[in-house]
Amino acid sequence: ETLQARDMLPTMAQAGWCLLFAICLGGITASHGFEYKGCYKDSRNRDLPKLAQSSSSMSVERCGRLCSSYRYFGVQFSKECWCGNSYGKHGKRPGRECNMACRGNSREKCGSHWRNNVYATRSTGSRCKRVRSTPSSLSSYKSKVGQCFEFRVTGRLRGNVWGSGIYTADSSLSKAAVHAGIVRNGQTKYIRVRVLRGRSSYRSTRRNGVKTRRYGRYRLSYKFIGSRSVPSKKPRSCPSGSRLSVTSRRTCRCARYLLDGSWAR
Repeated sequence: ETLQARDMLPTMAQAGWCLLFAICLGGITASHGFEYKGCYKDSRNRDLPKLAQSSSSMSVERCGRLCSSYRYFGVQFSKECWCGNSYGKHGKRPGRECNMACRGNSREKCGSHWRNNVYATRSTGSRCKRVRSTPSSLSSYKSKVGQCFEFRVTGRLRGNVWGSGIYTADSSLSKAAVHAGIVRNGQTKYIRVRVLRGRSSYRSTRRNGVKTRRYGRYRLSYKFIGSRSVPSKKPRSCPSGSRLSVTSRRTCRCARYLLDGSWAR
């Protein structure tokens, strides 16, 4: 029995190290719901073009919120947050080159000199549920925290918006989308939104012609995680000697010109 217990010690130790490794890895890849892409080189021709903020409070989560309207974000030089919709043009580097602790969270890594720790803003493996009827706000989504939804939204400048990057759930969805840069005023797109828990405070900023309001503690919030264009509805073309014949509100077919001078239905 003693021998068996002794023989089990290496296995238990290995399991412990594996568990510790998994926890550490999880802290990098999914601790905030952001998918870690790796350590990437930067230069004056920026890999991620938008500088969102340089702050002594920088962390992975903070940068992810600041870049919520972009596909990717990178933390660099312990305090810088960069956003963009593509990455990697200067090449990938070993993880050990992104070794500076984040100013706002020393347990996380925030790149290094001309090095970005790059993340995807959309959560790993997540899928968004399409919603046919678009609400004016997400006030009624309090039981949907953590879930992702896709709405068809036309950008508007009407209504009230509280927050920046992270918005209170009662903020106008169409106006907040303009503020976040997801859509332009009057433009229609499919937008993806993630429902979040409330925050202790929401800040005010002016972006894309929209000035938001600041607010204190609010129970529910949301952020934009992406968008896609609405497919255009171009009429299909017909072969020579035929024309489009509308058969219903949604479909059409090609009608043939007959020898007697009439059009076939």
